[in-house]
Amino acid sequence: MITREDCSVVGTITKTHGLQGNVIITTDTDLLERYADEPVFILLDGAPVPFFIAQDGIICRNHTSYIVKFDYVDSLEEAERLVGAEVLLEKDMLEEEAEPDVFE
Repeated sequence: MITREDCSVVGTITKTHGLQGNVIITTDTDLLERYADEPVFILLDGAPVPFFIAQDGIICRNHTSYIVKFDYVDSLEEAERLVGAEVLLEKDMLEEEAEPDVFE
């Protein structure tokens, strides 16, 4: 089970976008794009809940935000529940990328 301590904050869901369950995520990194195939965790009621970004479900809106569509979030009402929540990625995954390759 993933805990809050196992994750790093990469953004915040600031508002909904449209009627189909899309949200706006503000962030100061490109980690959402780089890890679009990996689950992100959304902090709901103090616990990180895994969500997957839908196929072709991330659009760069500007240099600080993305329009994101999550699998199984298909209505405005479902998306509204996520507004204000932090978006997290697993620290272990981020640390693996940061480690330099060692050639023996």
